Amino acid sequence: MIRYIKLSFLVCTVLIILLGYKQLIIDSSEKISLSVAYKVLKENKIDNFQDFEPKMGEVVGILSVPKLNIEIPIVEGQVNRNVRIGIVHHQESGYPNEKRMIQLSSTRDSVFMNFFDLRIGDKFILNLPYGSFTYEIITNDIQNRQEINNIAEFVDAESIIITIPFPLSKAGQTKQQLIVSARPVVEIERSDR
Repeated sequence: MIRYIKLSFLVCTVLIILLGYKQLIIDSSEKISLSVAYKVLKENKIDNFQDFEPKMGEVVGILSVPKLNIEIPIVEGQVNRNVRIGIVHHQESGYPNEKRMIQLSSTRDSVFMNFFDLRIGDKFILNLPYGSFTYEIITNDIQNRQEINNIAEFVDAESIIITIPFPLSKAGQTKQQLIVSARPVVEIERSDR
């Protein structure tokens, strides 16, 4: 019995160390990617979104979430390849000023657990080499995975859809995801009377 307890303790200790190491690597990768994103924004400024041509795997900007006080690197590419270094922009979706849906996806990283605290009316800011764009959350729901396809069919204007697997604590493929959608914030000019 004592041997079983010692073995269990040893296995648990090794798992905790490995999981902690994995999180340390992920945190380190995200910090490096965030510093790369700041450099991209500073050194690669462009005036026209039509000149913006991101490459697969490239850090292209920063997603800021003021309510949560977090910044996440945006990486162009495929979710399975690039999720450890930020939130992934789906290559087939749009970017600000293209008047198309912008789709971003993530994994079950701890930073995204806080997305459950977001409410309708909270803001996202996409910082890209050609400008900063503010979006207001209009929905924040847990839905089946196929719902994102249904949403995409009906979006005919610029909006952001962010998908995060749910539940966050479950390993492997999930049938549901947190889907956060947001629309551009339009600044209304006021005239002095």
